Amino acid sequence: VPADIGLLIAGWLLYALFCFSLCLVIAPLSEMSEVMEKFVPVTTYVMIPFSGLLYLVSWMKPSVREYFLLSPFVNGMEMMRKGIWGEEITAYYNIWNPLACSAVAALIGLVLCRRVRQTLTVE
Repeated sequence: VPADIGLLIAGWLLYALFCFSLCLVIAPLSEMSEVMEKFVPVTTYVMIPFSGLLYLVSWMKPSVREYFLLSPFVNGMEMMRKGIWGEEITAYYNIWNPLACSAVAALIGLVLCRRVRQTLTVE
């Protein structure tokens, strides 16, 4: 049973929100460019170490920790970990980072979607 189900769900929602907003950027770019379409699967594998899945931020030195917390993925993952393990771990996260990054990415993505939509032909 998770220690804090609300924090677990909030972290998952922030993680999902950022993934969705990032997809809003990637989808039109892959429609615009064949290279981008081939580049995305490689990028997802490269992003696994930077997602916060394989490590706790508390394991890092404080100077390095600040850089890892710039990633919205790491913040969401740390929230989920804190929600699952509770006081057994020390979690560092910032709710506003994933929210701000999601808003910016969604805005850029929606503009790109509108631009691509004008050039699409439905068969």
